[in-house]
Amino acid sequence: MRKILKYFYNLKETSFVPPKIQCHRGFWVGGLVQNSLASLQKAYELGYKMSEFDIRITKDLEVILFHDDFIGSNKVSNMTLAEVNAHHKVDTFEEALKWFSKLEPKSYYLNIEVKSKFVRNRKLEAKVLELILKYKVQSRVLISSFNPMSLAFFRKNQPAITRALLLTYNDEHGNNFVVKSQVLNMLAQPHFLHLDEKYWSQKRYKNLLKWGVPIVLWTCNDLEKVKKYISQGVFGVISDSLKPHDLDFLD
Repeated sequence: MRKILKYFYNLKETSFVPPKIQCHRGFWVGGLVQNSLASLQKAYELGYKMSEFDIRITKDLEVILFHDDFIGSNKVSNMTLAEVNAHHKVDTFEEALKWFSKLEPKSYYLNIEVKSKFVRNRKLEAKVLELILKYKVQSRVLISSFNPMSLAFFRKNQPAITRALLLTYNDEHGNNFVVKSQVLNMLAQPHFLHLDEKYWSQKRYKNLLKWGVPIVLWTCNDLEKVKKYISQGVFGVISDSLKPHDLDFLD
């Protein structure tokens, strides 16, 4: 089984070991904007060692911190940065990396969710990699995506960057395309599986656990459930509201 898994997951050591808890879209509970530089900074101030956030690309090839496909009826990828900001003020990925690159290297890590549903168009991934290398943070970031082809780009062009496949069983457009059956995992070979909490089952994923595939669940806000997940072999969680000290029981 492990011989087969090596074609679907990279079971080798990564450039860093992610913490057991990651902050979902930065720390925004209490009023800050999700997926913003301010929310990433707040998570850092609160003692989180890692934050997850979403990125997209605009028509004029600016990478921005933003979750949704659309702003109103306008598709983000068909809007310029100026047009996006006219509707919804956003921070750019470069602004986030500029701040992040100045932190102590092992004090904070980023989980960068690449919002890309294209099969062949890798403009977003190319720009993201360009900026990661520009700020020399490739050993301090994790790239996650629902799209195995996105992860495959990073595996090919910068294989040392840690990769995670996002998996859910809902009907969101794009997820069923390749992720549900994980057919293209052979190209992506992620180091981690980031699974929708709703679909966690120790029985269903026992073989992946047995053979050493680290599973991270999202989005987990119930501490008692998290304790149960960890006892079942889950590597860690991504949370909106749980604080780092909530997982002190692991020490």
